[in-house]
Amino acid sequence: MYKVVAMSDAESESEYTDHSKSPILGRTLKPAKRRVRVRKRGSRKNKFQGTNRRRKYLCLAVAALAIICLLAVFISISDNNNTNNYRTSVREEAAESSAAPRRRTKSIALLNFQRDKEPTFHNLRNNCSVTIWDAAQLEDSRSYDAIVINSTLDDILSGRELINVNPNDSLIIFGSDKPLQYSNSGNISLANSHLRIYDKIFSYSLKSDFIYQPFKIWRKNDSKIMSPNLQPEWDAPQANFTSQQLRNFRYESVLDSSPLALSILNGPCHVARKELIERITQNMDVHTYGECGEYSCGEDLCKFIPRSRGNKTYKFFLAFEEELCEDYVGESFFKALGLSLLPVVFGGANYTRFAPPNSYINARDYASIRELTEYLLYLDQNPEEHIKYFTWQEKYYLLETPYDFRDICEYLTNADKVKLELDALKATNTTIAGWLNENKCRPYELPEAWTS
Repeated sequence: MYKVVAMSDAESESEYTDHSKSPILGRTLKPAKRRVRVRKRGSRKNKFQGTNRRRKYLCLAVAALAIICLLAVFISISDNNNTNNYRTSVREEAAESSAAPRRRTKSIALLNFQRDKEPTFHNLRNNCSVTIWDAAQLEDSRSYDAIVINSTLDDILSGRELINVNPNDSLIIFGSDKPLQYSNSGNISLANSHLRIYDKIFSYSLKSDFIYQPFKIWRKNDSKIMSPNLQPEWDAPQANFTSQQLRNFRYESVLDSSPLALSILNGPCHVARKELIERITQNMDVHTYGECGEYSCGEDLCKFIPRSRGNKTYKFFLAFEEELCEDYVGESFFKALGLSLLPVVFGGANYTRFAPPNSYINARDYASIRELTEYLLYLDQNPEEHIKYFTWQEKYYLLETPYDFRDICEYLTNADKVKLELDALKATNTTIAGWLNENKCRPYELPEAWTS
């Protein structure tokens, strides 16, 4: 029979499994030591530095991402503003373009240009263009902003020049660089329907809307245009030259000249003017050229004014106009001013509007023709007195100007800038009928004292 003995689990395990207490082959086995891992101090330090580096890189990445996000937001806002501004500017430009047409080069048609020399329009730059037409051949007048018509009085009154012109589409300008020769003693009325078509006046008259004068006088010290001018502001004339060189040059030129005068007499050949010349020739020699003179103007001789004939050099130039008209001074007068010739004038203009004091002799200032010729002979015998008529050249200089459309061009372009409509552009204080009546030329008559 077996006896059951109750043991605790610890005793049982010790009895059956604890072999360390029982020697094996006479050797007692010691229990194995538990290995304890000991971390080196250096390894903990490296691990700590690695952690810090990872944290540092992570922070930098987060900061860079934040900066990129901020930049993206800023660029987006800026693009939105630019887009809005562009849209606004586009809308404004569209509104402007719908309110007024885009500015373009202004076009001017010039009808019946009657001068020998072809005009140049270099001073218009790119603002205006000018096309020359014969009135009968004008094509599509509506394409021109302004039409300048040179004509005779008969054609103006008859309306022949307006056949191909539409006055509702362009500014119509009457043009005249010379007086209109007519004998109508009565006043011209606007009852003539053709006169109502003209809007502006472009002529030699200083009372025109646009003025054309072929010569201008400038002041040297400030380049100011002094003439032509309705109210000129000339400096006081000087009695003597300040430049000895210029004084000597002028003195030699008049000393070598002969007591001889010349005159260019173009048509019409007035009896009174011929009588005036004949009375002067009773006291001094005068050579006359042109249609009404004794010598021919062949080969453009009169265009440049002859300085001598044979062995005689001219000293005086008799600038006796073919028409006695206000504000009209012939080109020969100015050409004589530019030479060593002393002009003697007889015309209908106020010459102070065109030339400096003491630059010419006005025949009307003398009581008789004999008194005039005696003074010319006195100057011939006294060169010092003669050269005083050239001292103005130290202060001023004379320039010939081209057929000038600059004022008309500026008028058209300035009106375009302020969006002036054609009806307002045509508004004027001067009518063509009023201008014609005011600028009638007087009959060619000598002063009564001269003929007695």
